[in-house]
Amino acid sequence: MSDFFFPNSSYAVTEKVSVNVTPPPNQQVVWKVSRQLLQQKIYRANVIASLREKYGKETATSPLVADDRQLTDMWWILDEQGRPVRLPAPQGNFADAVQMVDYCSQTLGGSWFAPSNLERYLNGLNPSDWCSSAGIGVHASLGGQQEIVGDLQVDIFHVPLAVRSAKTEMTFVTGIGKRRQQQEIDQSKQARPKL
Repeated sequence: MSDFFFPNSSYAVTEKVSVNVTPPPNQQVVWKVSRQLLQQKIYRANVIASLREKYGKETATSPLVADDRQLTDMWWILDEQGRPVRLPAPQGNFADAVQMVDYCSQTLGGSWFAPSNLERYLNGLNPSDWCSSAGIGVHASLGGQQEIVGDLQVDIFHVPLAVRSAKTEMTFVTGIGKRRQQQEIDQSKQARPKL
């Protein structure tokens, strides 16, 4: 994950972009992008119209209302080819599908690919879990219900890509560990004790 800040500068940061990429041994590709616009003064209707122009009609909103003035979050759920799909049925302990999709978009953090994180996550992975198998989408958070939008955050995420990469990384890391262990065994066979 890369964040660009200018902590000692004399101007305020009004945009923050975070890019999360998959780790080696596969080719590194982007699986999540977050863009946060801060200290904006954009008319709410213009923000919503621009989002719909770019991503199409949203799959779901929060709250689920017909009045755009009340929207705080917008969701677009996609397949691996980038085509819109229906909102999935809620799984597990989620009261509704929007809560599940929201959790999915936030599940994997920037340091997620550390082996200890991977091992914990992959050991508890349910292959039928929507997030791990189909969790692809866009989430726009409008920062409240004000008529003028001050802060806007848009996250684009592809969780199945991250999960596939995590499995490959764990296989790679496990293989390195086994090779090192075998090397130590082979070296110990060569050593002669001094008695």
